[in-house]
Amino acid sequence: MLSLVAATITSAAILGGGPAYAARSQPVTTAGPVHTAIAAAQARACALEAVIDFADFDALTPDNKQNFALNTTQCVSLIDSLLTAVADKAAVDQLGFALDSVGPIALIVRSRTGLSNTSVVPVLIRANQRTANVLVPSCRPVTIERRTEWVCDAYNGDSFGPDVPLSVVQSKAGQRTSWAVALAVLPTLNTL
Repeated sequence: MLSLVAATITSAAILGGGPAYAARSQPVTTAGPVHTAIAAAQARACALEAVIDFADFDALTPDNKQNFALNTTQCVSLIDSLLTAVADKAAVDQLGFALDSVGPIALIVRSRTGLSNTSVVPVLIRANQRTANVLVPSCRPVTIERRTEWVCDAYNGDSFGPDVPLSVVQSKAGQRTSWAVALAVLPTLNTL
């Protein structure tokens, strides 16, 4: 298995990124990036499975509904754990997208099967906060005609600016990352 994985692995193929990821394809030669890619792929797979199977949730038996709910919870827990272990920002980005695909499904199916969401919500909050903290675009001030404006760069190469205000520039730079999704869902999660 490792020899198959040790072949050229691209961020686009394993992590599912768009053109920005494909442009930075490179061979993986150490175990660290391979393990990171495999971990992100496993998390994406469990999230994708939940998204696919959710359409048929009402057709499941009561026992299978509870099993599905527990599996989505396990997927959320896996992603949360990986977010604390992974340092690669592209992997964090993919984990963030996977989290916010499976997270709402976990909350819905747990509610529908009579399971409590009391313990799941804090995990979703913590994982989204971690995603937001790791992927926040970096910004720097620039002076144009004696006026301070901002330029912000996301990890994936997206950049915006110079412009004002800082919050708008930062938002536009990070809009194609899971940082933006995490920021969008955190207010709702904090009310649950």
